[in-house]
Amino acid sequence: AAAALSGTVAGMTPQQQIDAASSAALISATSAGMTDTDAASAAGAAAGSAAAAAGQTPTQQALQAGAAAADAASLLNQTAWVQTVVAGSSAANAGNQAGMSTDGQV
Repeated sequence: AAAALSGTVAGMTPQQQIDAASSAALISATSAGMTDTDAASAAGAAAGSAAAAAGQTPTQQALQAGAAAADAASLLNQTAWVQTVVAGSSAANAGNQAGMSTDGQV
């Protein structure tokens, strides 16, 4: 959230703010000793929150969260299977946070 907020002040685009929030969360999570999967999930959650702060739709928030989690898992050298699982759960969590119906999350 802090990264997204400072990104707004610095004149970054919403997408740049979302990416910055995701990266900051990933760095924080890995330095805090979280597992790679949890760190990727944290990156996804941060992206979803930043997308919400940027005024994106619930669908966009879910997509941003899933993509950020998959990217983070990839950076952490996780298998394609783990990347897919983390992306899916992060997208569903973001959709849930955004108040999407269960049908929208599936």
